[in-house]
Parts: sequence; structure tokens; C-alpha cells
Amino acid sequence: SSTLAMIDAVDTTVDWVESARSALNEGRNRYALTLAENGIKIRPLDAGLQYLRGVALHRLGNTSEAVEPLRLAYEIEPGNTEIIDELAALLIRIEEYAEAYDISPENAKLYYRDH
Repeated sequence: SSTLAMIDAVDTTVDWVESARSALNEGRNRYALTLAENGIKIRPLDAGLQYLRGVALHRLGNTSEAVEPLRLAYEIEPGNTEIIDELAALLIRIEEYAEAYDISPENAKLYYRDH
């Protein structure tokens, strides 16, 4: 019975991720945020859900709030280039250059080259 509950939780999380990503792709940022936050209640350490929450917050103009879920997503999956790129870009935007460089020297160098 507990194994079935774990499988249900995993299936539900996959649906949350796919649904939140689809909502973001459609420009439905507030709905994507709600989906990601609901999924996080079930799986708080799901990097995909944390990433999508951060992206939704950023798109909604909550830049400072978006940093923490993206940092958490990066801690959970430090090799995920999608997370690295989003977090580094956000850190540069809020002028946290040293942290951006630590996470992605390439992205930080591109920023400095262009500015």
C-alpha cells in the first residue's frame, strides 16, 4: 500500500511539472505558479517544480522572490543547464555578479562582454 502511495505521488508530480511547463509556454504565468506551488506541497525537493516556480515568479515581476526556488533547484540538480542558465541570468539581473559567476562563468562572461 505504501508503495502505491509513492507511485501515485510520483505520477502526480510528473503531471504538475508538465502542466506548469505547458502553462508557462502558453504565457499563463500565474496559473503556472499555482500548479508549481501545489506540486511543491507534494514534492518540495523536486528540482523541476522549484525551477518552474522560480520562472513563473520572475515572469510575474517578483524577481527577488524567484531567486530562492531557483537556488534550491540548482542545489538539487547542479548539472541541469536549464536551471543554471535561468539562475545565472536572474542573478545578473539583480546584480549578484559573483554568485552568477560561481554558478556559470560562461553566462557571466557573456554579460560582461555585452555591457
